[in-house]
Amino acid sequence: RVAKAVLVPTSTSTKVAEPTNGEIEAYYKKNTARFMAPQLRDVTWIDLNPTVMADEIRIADDRLKQAYTERRDEFSSPDRRNLDQVVFRTEAAAQVAAKAIAAGKSLADAAKAVDKNLKPVSLGWVVRRDVLPEISDAVFTLKKGETSKPVKSSLGWHIFSVKDAEMGRVRSFDEVKEQIRKDLASREAVDAIFAVTNKIEDALAAGTPLDEAARQLNLKARRAETLDARGRNAAGQPVENLPKGDFLRTAFETQDGQDSGLTESQGGGFFILHVNKITPPKVRPLADVRADAAAAVKAEARAKATEARAKALIEKIKAGQKIDAIAKAEKLEIKTSPAFTRLTHDAESGLPSVLMEKLFSLKPGEAALAESANGYTVAVLTEVRAPSEKEKSDTTNALREEMRQGVAGDLFQQFVGSLRSRYDITLKPELLGERP
Repeated sequence: RVAKAVLVPTSTSTKVAEPTNGEIEAYYKKNTARFMAPQLRDVTWIDLNPTVMADEIRIADDRLKQAYTERRDEFSSPDRRNLDQVVFRTEAAAQVAAKAIAAGKSLADAAKAVDKNLKPVSLGWVVRRDVLPEISDAVFTLKKGETSKPVKSSLGWHIFSVKDAEMGRVRSFDEVKEQIRKDLASREAVDAIFAVTNKIEDALAAGTPLDEAARQLNLKARRAETLDARGRNAAGQPVENLPKGDFLRTAFETQDGQDSGLTESQGGGFFILHVNKITPPKVRPLADVRADAAAAVKAEARAKATEARAKALIEKIKAGQKIDAIAKAEKLEIKTSPAFTRLTHDAESGLPSVLMEKLFSLKPGEAALAESANGYTVAVLTEVRAPSEKEKSDTTNALREEMRQGVAGDLFQQFVGSLRSRYDITLKPELLGERP
């Protein structure tokens, strides 16, 4: 089928009457699921974050200086040279090039004077360990812009040109002091975390509440009295300082009044939590959602007005008016669909799937409408095409595959049903939250 279609949009600018209190209350009662508050949990937790703990650890200067001495090589940067190189087969050839360079020629021109196919090779930035031992001294005595004399190696006779040079240096203690402090503090924080996790588990095993265990171990216990599965409080605001990782999933898998297992968080830390209370989902009071309910009533009224306008277009088409003329008069964009079948996806045709199905029951010139994402689509069937042999084959294969999947699904469900009837199955959701 091929159709011409127009979208009659639902617009927030469509004027509708302000809803009455009765209409708002009626909508609220009819659509309570829309105004449900999510399940909330009252959660206490301890977050053993190595980054935070490291910031609180103080490292004495003598330890910092000792670490600096031990890691001096790490803070040293070697001499570097950015080199071009030409390797000659014989000393005589290298000397010819060296004389040309002394006379003012570049390394490239000097090499070319010896052999027209000889060109400098860029070695890029190198340090001493990157070059042969027998030539390293000759290379690293050169400064930026200098060219070496011929130097012999096992590969031949080299001439180097230094494009750039950087002198090695050792960063001072003051330059790297903060880096060393962070490194040492991070190590101590990780060690401290492993030590304190054992103490937490021992305290909880002895029946000590999580917040009391935190106090005894000089740790900070945080609490969110209302926490939903998205990490927000009852007011819809993000709860701050939640551990990163699987905290929310763990919080909502842990049973009421229970502690979670010690769980690893992002960044190498751990958290443990206690669920103090679970508040089940409930309908929000109308007073709290009146504005939302009023807006929904107005949106529903706009949708009905859009539907009425679309139905009016259908009546005009039935009366003999052309959809092109109607679209022009109503200032609506008209589109012609590509040819579609019963199996064509709505994204391909640009038409709602319900509308495509309706069009298969119409004759050319007849019209139908259906709700779409942004309003109502009105379409007129313009052409009925006989399918090609390939289209027939594609349709048959698609139907066959759909039937195959359907039969496979039915057989699987029958198999599952047979197993359920043959064996007793006991669900223990409390075990799902346990950690090995």
